[in-house]
Amino acid sequence: MLKNSLKYEYIYFESRYNDVHGDNDMKNKWMYAHIIFLIVLLIIGTFFDYQISEMMSGQWILVSRITEIFGGFPMTILITLTLHIFLVNHQRTDSTRMYFFFILLNLAALIASIANYYVIFRYLNPTSGHSHGPVSLPLIVIAIVLGGLTFVMIQNYLTTLDSNHKRWLWKQSKRVFLFLILVLLLTQGLKTMFARPRYWTVVSGIYSFAPWYTISGPTLQNELMSFISGHTANAYVLVALSWYIKDSFKVRQIVLNGGLCWGFLVGLGRLLSGQHFVTDVSMAALLVILLFVWIEYKANK
Repeated sequence: MLKNSLKYEYIYFESRYNDVHGDNDMKNKWMYAHIIFLIVLLIIGTFFDYQISEMMSGQWILVSRITEIFGGFPMTILITLTLHIFLVNHQRTDSTRMYFFFILLNLAALIASIANYYVIFRYLNPTSGHSHGPVSLPLIVIAIVLGGLTFVMIQNYLTTLDSNHKRWLWKQSKRVFLFLILVLLLTQGLKTMFARPRYWTVVSGIYSFAPWYTISGPTLQNELMSFISGHTANAYVLVALSWYIKDSFKVRQIVLNGGLCWGFLVGLGRLLSGQHFVTDVSMAALLVILLFVWIEYKANK
């Protein structure tokens, strides 16, 4: 009787452990398969970059527009969530310095909440040579209203969590913040340093084609910021949302795989829109995923 009881308890706790921690080997297999796929794409693109863009550019316009508008949303929403987590864990105002820090943190979280919608609205009005343009006053007002509502909703939700959950989120937010900062610095740094002409500028005869490994910078011109793809990098950061999922491996796995799928779709959209070459997209994805894996490895070491 005691033996059967212990057996059932072992089975129960084993199932609970697997639900929380999951099959890490399966997780790694999916991630590594994606990395290998991107490396193959990078190698193929090194030899057939222009030909691939020539074949794909201008196809599936709806896909390219949707991914263009919403491609960078994961970056802004993760910045917003992280700032809100900072805010909910720093509510003390017992000194002048903490009081001003609290105000600045509120302001930063509010601006980030508004930026989620403003960034989307920028891509509704493309201008010559750019996939984004000015935002009209009515849309700015809408962005402010929606941003304010988002600010209140996120704060209300976070304040309902128990103190242990808040502390756990605070711990997770530090690596998410590091990840986002490194992705932004890496993306803008490589764009500025390599100064690679975009596909549409090559087709238009404005610039000549340059392989991805050619360094021609520095530059601040948007037309010369093809390598690496910022949209693709910002889309792939969605994988970091999995770091905020507590107690359920299955949900974390869904979020992680969803981030990989969304990143791939946005990368495809950048090829279809003629803004990037396949090497721009594959290298952006590869660097973000490798950075994600490295930070996760360091955190769990």
